[in-house]
Amino acid sequence: MPSFTYQRFQSRADARSAFDTAIESATNRIALFERDGDFYGLDRPLVAERLGGLLRASPDNRVDIVVQRTHFIQRDCPRLMMLVQRFGSRLSICRLKPEFATFERGFALIDKVVVLRRPHFDRSVVFWDVDDQQIAGANRLFQDLLDNCEPPLSVPVTGL
Repeated sequence: MPSFTYQRFQSRADARSAFDTAIESATNRIALFERDGDFYGLDRPLVAERLGGLLRASPDNRVDIVVQRTHFIQRDCPRLMMLVQRFGSRLSICRLKPEFATFERGFALIDKVVVLRRPHFDRSVVFWDVDDQQIAGANRLFQDLLDNCEPPLSVPVTGL
């Protein structure tokens, strides 16, 4: 992981760059909560490549993505959906139940050593934080979000 202790990113481009750096450095787990996955560009080939690399590196590695809306991922992220098909339950993409979908702060938790925090979905400001309390809070919150999700997305398989 880069040696940032605390960093503030003002633009979406800078936030994506920080996200890319974080997922490239991940060694065992990525947990992401977002509105729909568009902000960090989950549709980009680079993201799918890095997530796939993490999942191929060890059978114990996993990626959990919780979103409020899944249409962007289902429509615009075919590489991500192919990874879901290939890695099964180790790559989970879940939609938050509608009654819990009012939470407007996104975050990405990487290996429980860094958290990228978005104070509001409608702003592009992102904070890179390695504070133990922030990481522990993000971990607890993510588990609460996972507990209030619909079943994970699956890839329909058709055959002849």
